[in-house]
Amino acid sequence: MKITAMTRMRHQVRRMIQQGAPDYGDRALPLQAAEALTERDDPASLLPYIDYEDNYCVRDDGKHPQLGFGVQFAPLMVAGKDIEEQIESLITRAPADTVIQFVAHSSPAIEDRINTWQARRLRYCKDPMLQELVERRSKHMLDAAAGNKSLLPNERLYPREVHYFAFFTMTFGGDPEHAEEIRSWRHMCDEFRQSVMGTFSSMGLSPALMNELGTRRVLRRIANPQMVPGELQRLEEEGGHFIDSIFDKRTRIRVKSSGAVQFSDNEREVDVVPLTIDTYPDYLRLYMTGDMLGELKSATDRIAPAYWMYTTIYKPNTEKARDDITMRMGMISKQCMSDSEWYKGMMPHLFTRRRDTQQLLNDTRSNYCPVRMWSGINIITEPERAASDADYVSSLWRKAGFRASRERYISLPIWLSSLPWGYNPRMDKPTSGLQRAQMVSSLNGACASICQGDWGGNGPVVRKDPQGNPYLYANGLLLVSRRGQMSCIDIFDSATSYNFSVIATSGAGKSFLANEFVTDMRCRDGVVRIIDVGGSYKELCELLGGQELRFDPNHPVSLNPFWGIKGKQRYDDDEGGSEIAEMIPVLKDAISQMAFPLGEPDNYEYQLIEKGILEAHDKHGEVMETKHVYQWLESRADSDPVAKSIALQLEPYAVGRHAAWFNGEPQLDLSNEFTILELEELNVDRELRNVVMTLLMARTTRDMYLRPRNIPKMMLIDEAWDLLADPKSGKFIETAFRRIRKYYGSAGFITQGFKDTDLSPAAQAAFDNAPWTFVLKQSGPSLDYAQKNGKLGGEDEFLFDMLRGVKPGAGYSEVFVKHESGGGLFRFVVDPYSYFLYSTNPKDQARLMKLTSAGYNTQEAIRMLAEGQG
Repeated sequence: MKITAMTRMRHQVRRMIQQGAPDYGDRALPLQAAEALTERDDPASLLPYIDYEDNYCVRDDGKHPQLGFGVQFAPLMVAGKDIEEQIESLITRAPADTVIQFVAHSSPAIEDRINTWQARRLRYCKDPMLQELVERRSKHMLDAAAGNKSLLPNERLYPREVHYFAFFTMTFGGDPEHAEEIRSWRHMCDEFRQSVMGTFSSMGLSPALMNELGTRRVLRRIANPQMVPGELQRLEEEGGHFIDSIFDKRTRIRVKSSGAVQFSDNEREVDVVPLTIDTYPDYLRLYMTGDMLGELKSATDRIAPAYWMYTTIYKPNTEKARDDITMRMGMISKQCMSDSEWYKGMMPHLFTRRRDTQQLLNDTRSNYCPVRMWSGINIITEPERAASDADYVSSLWRKAGFRASRERYISLPIWLSSLPWGYNPRMDKPTSGLQRAQMVSSLNGACASICQGDWGGNGPVVRKDPQGNPYLYANGLLLVSRRGQMSCIDIFDSATSYNFSVIATSGAGKSFLANEFVTDMRCRDGVVRIIDVGGSYKELCELLGGQELRFDPNHPVSLNPFWGIKGKQRYDDDEGGSEIAEMIPVLKDAISQMAFPLGEPDNYEYQLIEKGILEAHDKHGEVMETKHVYQWLESRADSDPVAKSIALQLEPYAVGRHAAWFNGEPQLDLSNEFTILELEELNVDRELRNVVMTLLMARTTRDMYLRPRNIPKMMLIDEAWDLLADPKSGKFIETAFRRIRKYYGSAGFITQGFKDTDLSPAAQAAFDNAPWTFVLKQSGPSLDYAQKNGKLGGEDEFLFDMLRGVKPGAGYSEVFVKHESGGGLFRFVVDPYSYFLYSTNPKDQARLMKLTSAGYNTQEAIRMLAEGQG
């Protein structure tokens, strides 16, 4: 009997039914296929890239040539409706068949930031103790990042570098043999790229077009996640063909039975666990997507391991996509054959689909275009943590309204599709292939974009030396956000002024932060002047070889502000062409405060004081004293009753009981770069104390003026709520704080609460002239006052809810940083060496004293305490 093919097939089917379906167990067919692919000698063959030229990645989708470009940008802390609209507009303007991918890449690659910060801090640092502090702080952060060692004892907080990218892929649909069509398409790509850069700039994202070296670096970190980033960076210098440089020769890829993609070499291995979103919130807004990294108001919500988080948006041909939606709507409507309540109860999913499809059809017919979108994350973690980390991220996202699940069977193609320019719409159809993208409106796509995160501060940035050569720069405070983002905050990188205010209640960690400001300045070989009441900085001053000058009302010290001022030009930028003209705004405000302790001078009185100073200086020159201004006023007393009145009020300071403070050659020694001006003993005579503080600020301002302009200077006023309480010193403070920037100087003040900033015009002037604000733990009433009075720029309820959760913890203090260039909530975490250098705890001081008494020098003693000895 002739056995036909049909008969043979029937026999095979019968045997399969009798024997049962084969059990593949852990090695399901997709996993076996993935394993076969990864067993190839060269994993680069899995990648879709062809080449990289003119800042475009060249690839194809198997049918058409494509060009892709990447943009790196700075994230927003919270994005509002205006950002949604601008991203939606960008999607709508994109050419048909364009793929847009928004990415947040968290990585332990903090070497660039830390090494740049360390090199800059050590460049001018002359103090061995501070040199060791910088080196130990750098090592502390690098070790924590590379070894996944938490910075804090009771939670997983690893230092991370989170970079944000947008990748665009444009498809050529014309004839590849037609040169004019190709030129026209390339011109369209160039114009769209320029449009993208303009849109990102208008959103305040500070975009930078990615070049080939930057792209290689990103791809190498993604493709070799098990390798130490510093080692990868060295390998980048080897060059080679673009696609051949992505995978390191030692990297092996294996798909595990759990679905995790394992990357390993001879020394290390990590698992990459892909998760994709199944459902989005019913009402999606862009700010909600920011919570996928961890809720900003939570102290513990964070994705601790490294990750690659993305949203991919594919814009098909708009008219064809609308036709497809219309056809789908018709099919669903047929399935909903009855609107009876009984049928709705039996088939609720059909009516839900009909409602959603009708809404999508309405949206795409009116304001928006249809797109296909999917989102996910690749978690990069230790194999033993893979399951728990994936569960944690799923839980975190569920709390934010997003439901996600692990990819157990198609993890390799999901990983490949999540790479920059890796997504191929032809491999992700609604009924075949990956089946991950879903049809939504362009507004939905905009609201799912990854563009929110923590501010990385104002460094590292690229600067140029006098010869025009670029170099990387980072300096200032080294902080870490609640979600792990490293940040450098350099107060001297500011477009307006370098002044700052610190608002910190008792026990918030103010002393550690203030000490960090001081050591930052001393590492720059800068000048520090602290006007203080209470001796808060005495220990650090002694450790760093500074000096403390105390002022006693029973032992006057001359602070004569006029002595030594020249009548000729000292610097090219002197206002009025002379030193006296440069300093006159500060000097006349100082005299005004002495002469008008209970009021403000009117215009004539103010001008008369200036005239008196200038004419007294013409007569006495560099040996001028305060009494000479008084004498000039006295000489006009008979003809000018106003001059007589001012002279009478100036008398106590010029020739009366306080004259010794304001005449003669100054006895204030400001030769030491770190000097504390302690005013505690003057509290018995607050009127004198306030005038002395004004004169100290005037002397400090002139000291800044006299020093080279390339040396940074800082004047810090602690307990500002008390020292700035004089209601008549506001104009002087405003003048001094404004002029200090010209001398490459920074003026800062520290106070306990926001209400203190309005206690006097002086305090208000100091706060208003400080573009940098550092807010540590605050009481509820203080934050209520700040919100009501617009102390942080508005009454943003979200911001103040976040600030109400700011508090110190074990091993750190929390600080909210606000500046015109950015802001964010950070933790100030120090290494053990810095801790013992900064600590004012009596027990720590006793341990340090015990070691120094045993013969160890201070640096050795601090080192021993940091290493657990003594």
